[in-house]
Amino acid sequence: MNTRPIFEVMASENRQAVIDQAFRLLETNGVSVFSEDAKKYYAGSGCTVDGDNVKIPTALVKKCIASAPSIIEMFDRTGKPAMHVGGRNTYVGPGPTCPNFFDIYTGERRPARKNDAAPTARLADGLKHMDFVMSMVMIGDTKKELADIHEVDAMIRNTTKPIVTWAFNAKNLQTIIDLCAAVAGGLEQLQEKPF
Repeated sequence: MNTRPIFEVMASENRQAVIDQAFRLLETNGVSVFSEDAKKYYAGSGCTVDGDNVKIPTALVKKCIASAPSIIEMFDRTGKPAMHVGGRNTYVGPGPTCPNFFDIYTGERRPARKNDAAPTARLADGLKHMDFVMSMVMIGDTKKELADIHEVDAMIRNTTKPIVTWAFNAKNLQTIIDLCAAVAGGLEQLQEKPF
């Protein structure tokens, strides 16, 4: 018996209308892109680039969607299957980026610190109905440009559940990948069983 909830927010014809409108907006209005490298990539892929505005053809969006896997297998840090991301599967975990935090010992509201990411990861790790861990804080006591890396470090040290994170830029993303690969035993092992 499936005990996971299935959410139906709108009827299928309404969902399709929203999807069709999104395609139309991407193709006719476009999106703002500020990265010069990204704009070159979009232009080389058949998009119309005008300053910071990029218009993305519907056919390209559909081609990209079709090229994505229908299910992504996620593992915990020990290599055990943890989530089958795709289809109608639903997973639960804490949300991100609170710049302020209520100190768990004093009750004081203050800017979030790296050591606040650790107990939230431990709490989510211990709750059987939490499927993944995401840092609940935007760390403010480290170098601002490296806060994303410090959040991953705090989570890795305090949970074995799959981690959801982000990176501020490509350099930090590579550092996060390298950190996770080191924990997994190498890049090939991380790619084989991503956590």
